[in-house]
Amino acid sequence: MIKTRLILLLAIFMTVTGCGKSLQDQVSDLFEKGEIQEAVVLTQTTLQAAEKKYGPEHPKLLEVLKISSALFSSLNLFAQAEPLYQRILTIQEKTWGKEHPEVATALSNLAAVYTSLGQYSQATSLYQSCLAIRKKVLGAEDIEVAATLNNLAAIYNSQAQYAQAEPLFKRALAICETKLNPYHPKIATTLNNLASVHALQKQYAQAEPLYQRALEIRQKSLGPNAPEVASSLNNLAALYNSQAQYAKAEPLFKRALKICEKAFGRNHLDVADALKNLSVFYSTQQQYAKAEPLLQRALKINENELGPQHPNVATVLQELAYIYTSRAQYAKAESLYLHALSINEKALGPRHPETGKAFGHLGELYGKMGKTADAQKYRKRAQNAGFRQ
Repeated sequence: MIKTRLILLLAIFMTVTGCGKSLQDQVSDLFEKGEIQEAVVLTQTTLQAAEKKYGPEHPKLLEVLKISSALFSSLNLFAQAEPLYQRILTIQEKTWGKEHPEVATALSNLAAVYTSLGQYSQATSLYQSCLAIRKKVLGAEDIEVAATLNNLAAIYNSQAQYAQAEPLFKRALAICETKLNPYHPKIATTLNNLASVHALQKQYAQAEPLYQRALEIRQKSLGPNAPEVASSLNNLAALYNSQAQYAKAEPLFKRALKICEKAFGRNHLDVADALKNLSVFYSTQQQYAKAEPLLQRALKINENELGPQHPNVATVLQELAYIYTSRAQYAKAESLYLHALSINEKALGPRHPETGKAFGHLGELYGKMGKTADAQKYRKRAQNAGFRQ
């Protein structure tokens, strides 16, 4: 959750200079204040001005393109980010040639967008090209090679190709442990990734010590109230939740929420994510009276910050619909699922994994309602989008 928003700050490493604050600083300030639409407008108008002055493929456009694409990525607006990353790659290749570190970075950023769009074959190809460049130019033991191995492994992991993912995560971890101090945050990130391979296979005994070590590293290197600590707490809590160890999970979810509220304020997108995580925990135990108000609050934050047609809104709507389904309030659930499906189809397309999930939920709901034909129709559409229940 938090990692996505941090892309904005991590990806922006060049500054557009001018009078007063740089564009980077202006966008970051607006983003942190929750003035999302203002940040988007600022980047768009700045890009238009730069295009008018320099033309569409001038290297001077790179800075604003990076900021604009990073902003869209941080908002999960990947369809808008993709053409910007394509332009960055084209300009970098024309400027530096095909085997430059800047080209590798552009390939990696574009691959990340395709991953988020569920276009895994395109993403895999780009990450492999990035990996080849970085190994050749930087050496096989470079930290950037480890980052690329992590990214490539994550694609395999998301497709349940665990045999391909695990050795890549382990290789990335070995590089990080060799090159970095034992409490470096990048080691924590790789530990989290490796833990997720085990958690997704229900290998909880292998996952837990990895999550715990990642949490320890982040607390020591970043402090006990860092947002990254909240992320680790959520991971560990989710692991306990999967094992029905609710007494262990609940205080971790609550602590993660408290950290986010302290770091960002009560109406930030990261707070919405933490609220959703806690609500899912309560839903797992059928404590719907506790879960529903948390989701309502998360929904309001997402709608206010991102607009009512954002995929994040669809995600929360589906969690609410699940609660209503569990209470046999099928009419309410149907309305929310259909709304979520409409959002995802428009924002992500009909074959995106999140759209497939929405199809699947509707198929399951119609099955409970005895609407056999509708259930079969939506289950088939879910399968066509690659969703498996």
